[in-house]
Amino acid sequence: MIRIFFVATLCLVSLVKAQEMFSDRVKSLRIYGQVESQLPVAYRSSTPITIEFDMTDEQSANLELRFIHCDRDWKRTTAPFVNDSPRMKSKSELVPEPAPRGVQGYRLHYKISVPGYPVFDEFPFSGNYELELWDQEREELLAQGRFFLAEDLVAPLMRIANRQEPSVTNPYYQVNKVSVGINVPPPDSGGTTVYYSHLFTTVDIYKNREISRAHRVDLDDRSP
Repeated sequence: MIRIFFVATLCLVSLVKAQEMFSDRVKSLRIYGQVESQLPVAYRSSTPITIEFDMTDEQSANLELRFIHCDRDWKRTTAPFVNDSPRMKSKSELVPEPAPRGVQGYRLHYKISVPGYPVFDEFPFSGNYELELWDQEREELLAQGRFFLAEDLVAPLMRIANRQEPSVTNPYYQVNKVSVGINVPPPDSGGTTVYYSHLFTTVDIYKNREISRAHRVDLDDRSP
């Protein structure tokens, strides 16, 4: 099983392209960390993600969240013990609150934190996840999104330098060179989790919030 870690670094805010709506009943779907500025990354030890969506329904429907584990290329994991359908869905009713007075675009607002009681207690494996919002009575897929479930957060070593690219005439083009190093904590670092550096083989780099596309760097990659 691939275990993933997230590296904390500087990110520029942009629109999340990985959330899709399949029904006019859903006006928006947002997935982020504990606050809206954070990337949609949950941690097994504690930190949940936040799921928000708005509905045009006048009354709350029988809605269900379903979670699907994926590999690093967003292909769904086929192992039944990983994607166990009865286990990988919300366990309680999703309770909305009415839209603020004067709002015309939607009627009900939902805000859910997972993992967290009583909706969904724990994810058994780290990795990439797809989230599906279903109307159980109609058996209708309403919306879909993506997020990450990480083992832990690893701080990077990042350096930004300004330099000029050679050119014949002015302007002498200036560029920012960004160097990022990642140190795997040694096994004797005293933490509750033991890390073995030989198990870390790949780094996926996501530009802004384009979580459906990654630039992959393998351990033996020598490209500058």
